Amino acid sequence: MTSVQFKRSGECEVVFAYPGTGKTYAGGFDGVLDARIGRFKYKKPICAHSLLEAERLKASPCCESDICDEWPMNYYHYLSEVQRSSEYRFVLAPPIIPVMVTFEAECFNGGYQPYTLVYPRADLADEYLQRYKDRGNAQSFIEVFYGDFAYFITYYESMNPTKRVVLGSGQYVSDYIEGSLVGA
Repeated sequence: MTSVQFKRSGECEVVFAYPGTGKTYAGGFDGVLDARIGRFKYKKPICAHSLLEAERLKASPCCESDICDEWPMNYYHYLSEVQRSSEYRFVLAPPIIPVMVTFEAECFNGGYQPYTLVYPRADLADEYLQRYKDRGNAQSFIEVFYGDFAYFITYYESMNPTKRVVLGSGQYVSDYIEGSLVGA
């Protein structure tokens, strides 16, 4: 663990949470921002009429060829700005490894970029596969986040977040936000 701690209980907490942990659902809570990546990652906005359609469009080949030149550092700068000046208690973000590594580097270099990392236990790959199917994720998305599930979990275990929350079966990031789970 890093030596950096959250300064006060009311401080804005950036929470990097694995796909399928319920960021979009929890983003509807008071004081919680779902910091969606679309406007930072893609040159053109994703025009969808529902969250299910947006999930499908994000994984389409046309989107992947239209990645913003500033990605992912533009997203890091956005999260940093929101964390410093936010009215939110929690900012939920997907665990983009270069962004998390930059947060971590800031902590080790005397800066102040604390973050919480939320991910499932390593034995829950099949549960997450079902979550992806239930919400309509594209096969290419499933191939990455289910196919490389063990890799991602192992990588996250090697990181040094300010707080780490490992979800059990049936648990979501909302359980942490509502206070029923405590980060280590």
